[in-house]
Amino acid sequence: MAPVDLANCVTLSRYFLVLIFAATCASRMVPFRIVALTALIAAFTTDLVDGQLARRREVPRPPLEGTVFDTTADSFTFVLVFGSLVHVNAAVPSVFVAVLLGRALLDLMRVFSLVRCLPFPTPTRLTKLKGVSYSFLAPVLYSGNVGGILTPLTNSALRAAIQIALVAVTLVAVIHFFGRHRKYVALLLVN
Repeated sequence: MAPVDLANCVTLSRYFLVLIFAATCASRMVPFRIVALTALIAAFTTDLVDGQLARRREVPRPPLEGTVFDTTADSFTFVLVFGSLVHVNAAVPSVFVAVLLGRALLDLMRVFSLVRCLPFPTPTRLTKLKGVSYSFLAPVLYSGNVGGILTPLTNSALRAAIQIALVAVTLVAVIHFFGRHRKYVALLLVN
């Protein structure tokens, strides 16, 4: 029996945590909103941890396996989380559109690389910063919906600033990614 890959288990758990968030975030009952916020924070924590676990493995796995699995989980997470945030009025649709288009462009480049049997494009520091920004800012956007001591986070100026930051970090990260990989982009499009 093959050993269980802890990094892939952590990545797999993200799917379930995001589904829990999406299923409970619109509830009118505060306990369900607390569950939603907890699931959201846990989901983004798995995104920050799984890559580190994969790099610490004693027996290396094929690098593409984990990379594709993590990238797919990222896409699922970002689209479902930001779509849910729009649904509960914690974010405006332009944030969802920026995240969706940014993710689609990055995924398109990755699909081209897989189809053309080229190495998977490596993330840049700014694409990693984008993921970390999502991990911290999405829960802050939602936490205002929970109520109680978190109610001050519903401040419209704070929410507006966070949403502008999310759109900006998405655009800058995608532009930087394509700029950093411009020779690679040309190779993908020409071949």
